[in-house]
Amino acid sequence: GVHADKGKIHVNVTNVYADDAIRLETEQALEAKRWYHIAVTYAGSRMAEGVTVFIDGKPAPVKVFLDTLYRPFGNAGKAFREPFRIGGGWGAESPVHIAIAAAQMAPI
Repeated sequence: GVHADKGKIHVNVTNVYADDAIRLETEQALEAKRWYHIAVTYAGSRMAEGVTVFIDGKPAPVKVFLDTLYRPFGNAGKAFREPFRIGGGWGAESPVHIAIAAAQMAPI
């Protein structure tokens, strides 16, 4: 998923959050109370270098927390239990106060 926390954009591409995932955040925090255009691309690789975060059209430097995605996303033929989330924060116990004007996903 993609969300903001303390002004930084977080991207989590996970099978298992703890050890089978790509997890990263932007190095710079965004200023509050202004609009940004955020885009995230994912090349489908198993490496964090396949994820790019763009802020207002420019690639943003990121800090990689986990770069150990090793299983494909086929989920062994089973249905996924969790949806792809945009702006969800860290769950109900840590709500995020952002406005999303539009969201779009497109296959490459």
